[in-house]
Amino acid sequence: MCNFLQTDIYLNRTGIKFITICPGATITDMFTNFTEKILFADMGDESYRVLDRLNKQSATDVSRCILSALEKEKNGEVYIIEGKRLFPMEMKSYWRGIERELNE
Repeated sequence: MCNFLQTDIYLNRTGIKFITICPGATITDMFTNFTEKILFADMGDESYRVLDRLNKQSATDVSRCILSALEKEKNGEVYIIEGKRLFPMEMKSYWRGIERELNE
């Protein structure tokens, strides 16, 4: 995410919220006939075991969570959608202001 886009300056000027959504395991065509699409066919059984443990959700569930984030949540946030629920992620800032030091 470009952190400068999450500031209220851009939201106030454009009316556009910038958020990041990580939807997790969503039931789409990617999950249909999975073994036909897998790069290493010999890994199919293990891949199915991993997929079976995931908390899958429908695309409709994901879209509801995205709408909720857009309507209610804070600009510039990062969310994970899992189990039909929206969870905010705390993102660490790595910005140290080096450019300011270089321009002095």
